[in-house]
Amino acid sequence: MSNMGAGGGGAINWRGPLLAAAIFAATFAILLIMAHQNESNTSDMGSSLRQDPYGTSLLFDSYERAGYQVDRSQDEDSLSDQDASRTTAFFVGGYPDGSRKMINGQGQNTGKFQGRLDSFLARGGRVVLIAPSVPLKSQSQGWQVEDQWHQGPHEPAPAWAAPSPGDTPPGTEAMYLLDDAPWLKTDADWTALYAGPVDSDGGAGLTRDTYMAVRRVGSGELIAASQESFLLNETIKTHPNPVLLDYLAGGRPTIWVDETLHGLHQDEGVLWLV
Repeated sequence: MSNMGAGGGGAINWRGPLLAAAIFAATFAILLIMAHQNESNTSDMGSSLRQDPYGTSLLFDSYERAGYQVDRSQDEDSLSDQDASRTTAFFVGGYPDGSRKMINGQGQNTGKFQGRLDSFLARGGRVVLIAPSVPLKSQSQGWQVEDQWHQGPHEPAPAWAAPSPGDTPPGTEAMYLLDDAPWLKTDADWTALYAGPVDSDGGAGLTRDTYMAVRRVGSGELIAASQESFLLNETIKTHPNPVLLDYLAGGRPTIWVDETLHGLHQDEGVLWLV
């Protein structure tokens, strides 16, 4: 009788810790899900402070470790205070100043942002535009660029775009692309750095979809990439492409990052608690 009581007591003792562990595991899983959702909603894709797979924190942290001075700015006018000849300015994923206008049925950014960009380039600045959200066209400097998507059925973009021989530094690796990556529409003075395979454009000849290109603008230099997937943490962690990253920085000691779009601060919600 006493043995049965002891056995029963042992069973009860096991159920308590197991139940507590199950409750803890379930609670922790819910917190992780909530934390992931919180982080996803706190800042846009491409934020230099976002540390999940969809941010670019690894890119700019690696620049800092390499000795660059990285300035993350939420003041859109602070670009005019930079020494343009020693600065590379990154704009990842769009332009937030609200100066878009509808021209011929398309949104174009012809206001303050275009003016700041033209001024910085005229002073010898180096600009890296990632995933232009609206068409950009400089009347004073004679350049234009925009993202384009294929209309109707088309061959999917390659998973990796090869660098253009002779136009990219030796050792530059392939660039990762999303399945539905847009391509760049540029003027004739741009040089393609990454492009897809040659294909037909409906009988008008052979074309290549360009995913990254560069051109001189006065005494400055402008680089544009059609999408940001190759700079996100998930890609940088597995395929960092260091030669390309050095090329983007251009050897200039200061990297200025526009964070007006994304925001410099993330909320301390469930993510901070976990």
